[in-house]
Amino acid sequence: MDGARVAEGTLGCAGCGASWPIVRSIPRFVPADNYAKSFGRQWDRFPTTVYDRHNGLGLYKARFFAASGWPQRLNGQTIVEAGCGPGAFTEIACSTGATVVSFDLSSAVDVNLRENGSRENLLVVQADVRAPPLRPAGFDRLFCFGVLQHTPDPSESFRSLVPLVRPGGELAIDCYRSPSLLRWWGSYYRLRWLTRRMPPALVHALCRAWVAVSWPIVTTLWRIPGSTARHWAHYLFLIRDYFRRAGLTVTPRFEREWAVMQLVDQLTARHDHPQSIEDVRGWFEEAGLASIEVAKGYNGIVGRGRVAAGAGRP
Repeated sequence: MDGARVAEGTLGCAGCGASWPIVRSIPRFVPADNYAKSFGRQWDRFPTTVYDRHNGLGLYKARFFAASGWPQRLNGQTIVEAGCGPGAFTEIACSTGATVVSFDLSSAVDVNLRENGSRENLLVVQADVRAPPLRPAGFDRLFCFGVLQHTPDPSESFRSLVPLVRPGGELAIDCYRSPSLLRWWGSYYRLRWLTRRMPPALVHALCRAWVAVSWPIVTTLWRIPGSTARHWAHYLFLIRDYFRRAGLTVTPRFEREWAVMQLVDQLTARHDHPQSIEDVRGWFEEAGLASIEVAKGYNGIVGRGRVAAGAGRP
């Protein structure tokens, strides 16, 4: 035992006789070698860059409450986080006072537990959004941010999550928005045909070298008045002037690290399936959800809805 957690052991089902290993205090419902393996490696290399409490920017807190539309206090409620990554949103969800069950397909769950494991209102497991090992209708709320587009079939993944929320409960998701052909050519998509076939470790090394070499040119372009130079900086080098445009002050070292992290995230994912607003709205409607809101958002598209009686269930 590690405090209240079982460090190593086996979790068994009395009903069906199935069992799953508990490794490093996390129940593992999926094999270690899966399509999200690159994300596990990514977050092992950038363990704290995105955490609000480490960088002081509050970006994930702002995004969490803007995308979910939820109040900041949710004591007595239960939340499931589908696709937690390193846990940057997990700490925000836990801060509401709700009991949070957080899972991810990748080994990034180890980073999440390392960063947030001291929270008594958190359970972390390794599992697939397409087959979550959780009780149907067992949660008051569910959120899935930055994940669905990285699954083999985003609509299927969405459908698998709806049954977890009790009638009257709420869910919130976001996903990438399909770019126009012009924007596609001006984005990282034009390189993914190559990079997603390369070893993630090699892509990571190339991204770090690329940012180091191009940084003097990119920052010079950013200082030119007007938007044209910034546009070309992003088009040619795939590095966006995010923090200055948002009015945030960060160190050059942090800004470069963020640029590397973003490139690695964009270029190594096995799956990247952006969606249209119409398609995402269709997911909510087909699931029979109520109070549907689907619109452009920080990550491309944000969708919210409430589960009516029987929605998403046979």
